[in-house]
Amino acid sequence: MALDAMKNGKHAASEVPVCTRCRVLGIVDTSEATRKHCMILENCCYGDIEMMVRYGARRALSAKFTHGEAAYSTTCAAS
Repeated sequence: MALDAMKNGKHAASEVPVCTRCRVLGIVDTSEATRKHCMILENCCYGDIEMMVRYGARRALSAKFTHGEAAYSTTCAAS
């Protein structure tokens, strides 16, 4: 969809997973050829949990981080 949008003169936006295959999908080449932006979006950059992790990492300045990993939560609260 992003490729079609750029080829038709529109800027495009996509969720993060597309960025792992940008070259394979031709997104970068198409963006450069059409001079249209293809933005990679993230839906939770500064949420409470992300900021808590950032705060914790900054507080442990003497520690050396060797690995980090994150994932989306698939649980939801019952209403």
